[in-house]
Amino acid sequence: MNFYKVNIKIIFLCLLFSIQDSNSNPIKPIDKSIHAIWDIQLKKYVSKNGKINYKSWANNIEEIYSYLKLVKKFEPNSNWSKHELMSYWINVYNSLSTLQVIKNLSTNRNFKIIKNRKIALFKLGKTDYSLIQIENILKKFKDPRIYFVINCHAKSSPNLLNFAFKSYEIDNQLDAATKLFINDNSKNKLRKNQLELSKIFKWISNYFSDRKEFIKFIKKYSTTEIDEKPKITFLKFNWQLRNY
Repeated sequence: MNFYKVNIKIIFLCLLFSIQDSNSNPIKPIDKSIHAIWDIQLKKYVSKNGKINYKSWANNIEEIYSYLKLVKKFEPNSNWSKHELMSYWINVYNSLSTLQVIKNLSTNRNFKIIKNRKIALFKLGKTDYSLIQIENILKKFKDPRIYFVINCHAKSSPNLLNFAFKSYEIDNQLDAATKLFINDNSKNKLRKNQLELSKIFKWISNYFSDRKEFIKFIKKYSTTEIDEKPKITFLKFNWQLRNY
């Protein structure tokens, strides 16, 4: 029997038995456990350099459904911390986008996830959520680093990282992911006096008060020395599915 599949089932059952349903007390997230199922899958199907084994994952697609079934038991509420909410919605977003890609691979190798971002994919309580709606939730945190960890599986998108996000270490995870993306030569081309940046930066430009703040953000994570006033252009975004 598959080791990972057994682990996922054991974790899922343990968590379900540990949940105490109550009408008066909302369920509090258990970060080290709630996202463990997703973490196992990411380590199983995604390499450290972001290569995804879609075919193998498709053969075990029920693992994603198990994770989504579990997270529905932990509905976000006002008692959750900012980092608990961030990690919850980032992980849910990435699991949903992954599920949509896997479900569509058999019929369309040039599947573009953007076409499905407005379709309701996730029901939580009485509310249906699409990827766009989850993005709008994440926008409220006003943290541009989030855009380097949510994944639509396009060639120009950030890599799907092979670990789940957890509230107790998410700040370090976001920093590491942002640094990884900015210094990825397949996504950005950085020179001292010229920056050819992913179009993602154009989409999130409103997160920065001015050009100076924007450059400061890039310089914070760049391993390349950058001038104070470099020329900036944006690269075309490739929506085709990565490495299939």
